[in-house]
Amino acid sequence: MDKLYADDSLTLHTDLYQINMMYTYWALDRADTHAVFECYFREMPFKNGYAIFAGLERLVKYLEALAFSESDLDYLRDLGEYPEEFLTYLREFKFACTIRSAKEGELVFANEPIIQVEGPLAQAQLIETALLNIVNF
Repeated sequence: MDKLYADDSLTLHTDLYQINMMYTYWALDRADTHAVFECYFREMPFKNGYAIFAGLERLVKYLEALAFSESDLDYLRDLGEYPEEFLTYLREFKFACTIRSAKEGELVFANEPIIQVEGPLAQAQLIETALLNIVNF
């Protein structure tokens, strides 16, 4: 594909899997089903006894700007995988999940939730990749 889709949107900085899952939930009329996801890490980084939580401010800024731009929609349209009705759903997307997390700088430990996402299933699914990229080590 030689087409350039230039804008500042970070919404598609995700796995196409997340968009495909959103589409599946939407097609099955489950996009607004209530969901709760938790983010945790399995092992302590660098073999330490604890870790310091960081990334919340960056995650909040990402979520505040989360919207599908016309460039995003053009890209998805050009893939030829999604009906126009789904693209309209994405155009009208407004992030409405509740985020609960450890405080920035707080001690956190392996196998304990550091972030909880609660809200519509499709929305919680969409942010998984970004959330993991922002707070993982």
